[in-house]
Amino acid sequence: MSFLLFASRKIQIRRELNAKNYELDLITQQYNEATKKVADFQQNMTNAKQMTSVFTSGFQGQQTLQALTAAFDADKAKQIMGGNYSGLTSEEMTKAQEACRVASQGAAVLTQAVTSVTDSIFTAMNKAQGAKLQAQQQQLDMRKQALESEVQVLSNEYNAVKQGEQQEAKNIAPQFGLA
Repeated sequence: MSFLLFASRKIQIRRELNAKNYELDLITQQYNEATKKVADFQQNMTNAKQMTSVFTSGFQGQQTLQALTAAFDADKAKQIMGGNYSGLTSEEMTKAQEACRVASQGAAVLTQAVTSVTDSIFTAMNKAQGAKLQAQQQQLDMRKQALESEVQVLSNEYNAVKQGEQQEAKNIAPQFGLA
């Protein structure tokens, strides 16, 4: 009778082990997906920052054209922007250089302001999303550790039951006095 109890318990433990191992595999997969989400998010942040840099790189040309247009007529401003300085008097050259200097300073200030604002936005997004993903990873890690402990306990119990089953099988085997 105890042989059957050991065999029944062994089957029950094997089912529990299979269920726990399956759940552990699912948790591991979710953990890996969460880790991938973190990496993807970081890559997206880097891409967004690069796009901001590309956006702000055009400020210099825009500011220079605006300054030259304010100082000269539109045709002459385009001529100067194109690098054609022929026909300019020394007074116009000085005026153009001053306009370019002012434009350069304005572009630098504007670029710095836009970069500062976007960096603060990206930093806030990174903190919020990072905290959320980190909390998810910690939760999955804790569940994974708990499952690993349960699997270890069940494995030890399975081995003990298996040994008991083997011992009981020896005990109930008929003895024919040949020993």
